This record gives sequence, C-alpha cells and structure tokens, in this order.
Amino acid sequence: MGMFDSLICEYPLPGMPPSFIKPGHEFQTKSLDCRLDCYTITADGRMVDHPKITGTIDFYTDNIVGSGPGWYTQNGEDVELVGYRAVFVDGVIEQLRETASERKPALPIERMRIESPPDSYIDRRDESFRGKTLFVLWGGRDVSDGYLATVVAENSNQIVVEHDNAFEVLHRAFLGSTLFENEEDASGYSKARTDQWNQRRAEYDALIK
Repeated sequence: MGMFDSLICEYPLPGMPPSFIKPGHEFQTKSLDCRLDCYTITADGRMVDHPKITGTIDFYTDNIVGSGPGWYTQNGEDVELVGYRAVFVDGVIEQLRETASERKPALPIERMRIESPPDSYIDRRDESFRGKTLFVLWGGRDVSDGYLATVVAENSNQIVVEHDNAFEVLHRAFLGSTLFENEEDASGYSKARTDQWNQRRAEYDALIK
C-alpha cells in the first residue's frame, strides 16, 4: 500500500464512530508527507506541526487484523471501515465530514491459516545458490508473469538476483513461494496455491454465513 503517515484526531468525529476508536487512536493518511510521521488534530481543531495548512486531509481506519481470503478481526467482530475528510484554513478545521462507512462480517484471527513453503525448499534454506539461475514468481501468479534471474550474491538471510540488468534482494524465506529452481516448480506451486485459495474461500464463505 506504500508509505503513509499516522494521524491522531482529538477533534470530535462526525456520525457514529466505531467503538474501537479510543482516545489516541492512530488513523492513516496519505494527504501529508507520507514519511511515517505522526500528526495530531487537537480538540479545538488545530493541526499540530502544520500550523498554516490550507486544504483537505483524508484519513481512515479499520479493525482488520488479517485477510486472505475474507476478513479477520481480533475476536470475530464485524469489520468496520471508516474514513473522514478535514478541510483546513490556516491550520484550523473549517469542516470535518465522514466520507466512508462500511461494515461486514468477519472471522476471528485464530481461524486464519498461514501458508508455508513446501518442505523440499524449507530443507534447503542453508544451501548456496550463488551463480545459479532461479525462477522468480511473485504472489503465486501465473508462470507467464515469472522470469529467470541469476543469483549474484547471498548471505544467511538474503539472496540477491539479477534480471535485465536490475537487482532484487529477496529473503531466503521466499524459497518455495517466490523463488524456485525452475518454471515447473513455480507452476506446481501456483496451481496448488490456487486450489488451496479456492478451498479456503469456500470454507470461509460457509463459516461466515
């Protein structure tokens, strides 16, 4: 999702904010510098660190703690997503309105399954791949989206590959899920991942009813 900033809003929020929004709650915003800084709107509507700002700031939050497929919250409470837009003139709020409000069912995070690479690759995480050609497939997509890359450097945690005169640094934990010895292994993983995803989607849909 890229870089963003955090924002604490002490100014009264419009509508009926979700119960998980407590004093000091940090919203996300991409309307400022996107350097992972934290800003505050005071109770009287003033923007700390931007005392003369004039314009709009969009900020948003939710209670999602996991996804894929479907949504997961801490204890299975409904997912709630809200967004707000603040209009500032010379650093003071002129208007604050709700721009988004969505609620949908979820499952508790304890029901979320975490995928693991095949055992054959887990057993080889200490092996040296320097000088070898590996097949890179991001996100388990179709193998037509993958490409061959040469391992040019490595250490106990990372593998550096070169492709089309560009370098990528990948964690060794990606062996078997993003990095493969050949296209056939990548294709097999992609198919298994799709089948598993469809099964989990069906299980999720059945549980959420």
